[in-house]
Amino acid sequence: MPNLLAPVDRAAIAARVNALDASSTRRWGTMSVEAMLAHVSDQLRFATRELQPNGPRGPLTWVPVQWFAIVIAPWPKGGLDASRELLQTAPAPIGESRAELLRLVEKFATEASRGDLGPHPMFGHLSRHLWCRLASRHLDHHLRQFGA
Repeated sequence: MPNLLAPVDRAAIAARVNALDASSTRRWGTMSVEAMLAHVSDQLRFATRELQPNGPRGPLTWVPVQWFAIVIAPWPKGGLDASRELLQTAPAPIGESRAELLRLVEKFATEASRGDLGPHPMFGHLSRHLWCRLASRHLDHHLRQFGA
């Protein structure tokens, strides 16, 4: 699993992001490549406090449930609808979307290294370890969705 705090892993993520183009086709789900890039960028915007959640609700705010959902549970391919809060940004042209995602990955790494991450809209407050794991796993999941 890549770790967004490690420069070598961020470079590998950047290479995968840069391999995407407008003709990249999904292997599962319904999002276009541009919508996927906006979606994963929105998650990082919450982490870096560029977006503020409405407030977490329910059992996902309990640490054991967070840990299980983020670290252990398999993630279905196209089986879960993303929270509306994680679909706020309208898709942009692929070049803009890639550049914005890479900016957010670097900002996330900087702020995570300081331990200054915002709440997640579904999970609420996350430890730095769980935020890093979630962000890395989420990016990897969606990059694999488009064969990158």
